[in-house]
Amino acid sequence: VMTDRNLLRRLIQNLVSNAIKYTRKGRILVGVRRRGELAEIQVIDTGIGIAGDKLNTVFHEFTRLDEGVREAEGLGLGLSIVDRIARVLRLEIRIFSNPGKGTRFSVILPVAEVAAPPREIGKAPARSASTLAGLNVLCIDNDARILDGMRLLLEGWGCHVETASGSGELMRPGAVRPDVVLADYHLDGGTGLDAIARLRAAYGQDLPCVLVTADRSSEVRAAAS
Repeated sequence: VMTDRNLLRRLIQNLVSNAIKYTRKGRILVGVRRRGELAEIQVIDTGIGIAGDKLNTVFHEFTRLDEGVREAEGLGLGLSIVDRIARVLRLEIRIFSNPGKGTRFSVILPVAEVAAPPREIGKAPARSASTLAGLNVLCIDNDARILDGMRLLLEGWGCHVETASGSGELMRPGAVRPDVVLADYHLDGGTGLDAIARLRAAYGQDLPCVLVTADRSSEVRAAAS
């Protein structure tokens, strides 16, 4: 599949852990189905289930199911981590539940075509575990969950991560010059391009910056070029 394997592993581990917490007896099934160009990873349990009016809140921090207080211990962060990772990886999470009978979580992600490995001509030189280790990265986004997810991903690669929710948080006292900036286009009170311009004015025009956006309009392309 086309995604970050470490974050996907953590996402699935949290879904399985959640299923174990809320299943006193019965079964837990983890499987995957191919659906055309997509794969659907399913975590199914026969636990206490989730009431319909709680399906929209299970991914919130510190949320626990009232019916499962005796079964589950912890802070209720597992599914909020799932939500953050899914947002970073841009994966769809689906939930179906029948109270008293169980729950099914599905993770939808694109399938990668596996190319045949080339014949080994000579042993390639070994690469370091992460070529990003030690990199100072500044992430700018007005969604705290996205920032948390980006920090989780980048720190897993050995980066030093600073975050900001907008232009007002960019120039903190004692801030270290970033090696690269990842800025979302849509920010509160401005755009990622405004934030990049301010940073380059302070640190130099050669500061590497990446604009993150799903907006492919000609206006955004022209402004970013």
